[in-house]
Amino acid sequence: MESSRNAYFDTLKYVLIVLVVLGHVCDLDMEGNCRFYFFQYFHIPLFVFVSGYFTHVTNKERFWKSQLKIAETLVVFHVIFTVLWMIWNGRFSRYMLVTPFFALWYLLALLYWRLLTYVCHEKLKKVHPFWIIAASFAISLLSGWVPIDSQLSFQRSCVFLPFFIMGFYASDRYLLPQRLPSGTWSKVCAVAVILAIFLWTYTHVRLSVGSLYSIASSYGELARLSKIPAFQVFLLRALHLVFAALLSYSVLLLVPRTQMSLSRWGSRTLFILIYHIFFIRALRVYWPSEWPANIGVCLLLTLLIMLAVHGLYHVKALRWFLNPFTNFFEKRKVK
Repeated sequence: MESSRNAYFDTLKYVLIVLVVLGHVCDLDMEGNCRFYFFQYFHIPLFVFVSGYFTHVTNKERFWKSQLKIAETLVVFHVIFTVLWMIWNGRFSRYMLVTPFFALWYLLALLYWRLLTYVCHEKLKKVHPFWIIAASFAISLLSGWVPIDSQLSFQRSCVFLPFFIMGFYASDRYLLPQRLPSGTWSKVCAVAVILAIFLWTYTHVRLSVGSLYSIASSYGELARLSKIPAFQVFLLRALHLVFAALLSYSVLLLVPRTQMSLSRWGSRTLFILIYHIFFIRALRVYWPSEWPANIGVCLLLTLLIMLAVHGLYHVKALRWFLNPFTNFFEKRKVK
């Protein structure tokens, strides 16, 4: 039912999914002229936060049903994208068997985070959330020393874990959006924080290690690629965790609390996450290297992709195919 949805979070989710698409479009800009990379500090952490907020573990049947649906979407589209990749490249890669294709890493990480919360919630009920969140930050930092990168979404799952845990406990205590400061000064401070971090990162941080998302690899691998010591990469991850937390909270303060035209599209984020991949992969294959990919071009391409995906959303078969097996068996059960 539309009326039961939370307009605040629907607006936030839609803005974040647009930024996800924009971020993937900006990857066409190989020379780093697209300064929109700044939003990578907060758009994935906030997405993870929202996922944690809406994770419920008390209803066992509901939990496992949603887990199976997420796993189904992951497997179906990983198979599809892997087959397409093999056809295009004319070869098989064992690496792809253990590495989710492109943005599908998020679904595998989501399965990990939800399962971890489900298993540990009752056992850690007497532990104050502060210590659980602190432990998740420790995991985020220490995981970088493990020599595993994108395989099984390991690094990204660990890096963004604190934001899922914070979202889960924020929901548990009904902190959002009712208890967020809503005064003018809170919004002014939020804008000031965003501008301050933007200006600092614009002038000080190299793009190759310029956000929490871009340093979600092992320290050894990042040290090799960026030619800086592994311990410095460790410190950068710590710094980016702080930046991500500050920016995420600032953005939460700025999101309108009332129903907006964008809010009604907040329920489409999974569809957009999956189907925009086809457009992004096509761009990466066919976009001529001599063509510009500046800010204006990136924004235009993002707009066109969003319009195309919204058009595809009205094709019932494509929505059905997000969970084909679940939908098939549910339909048979009804009959």
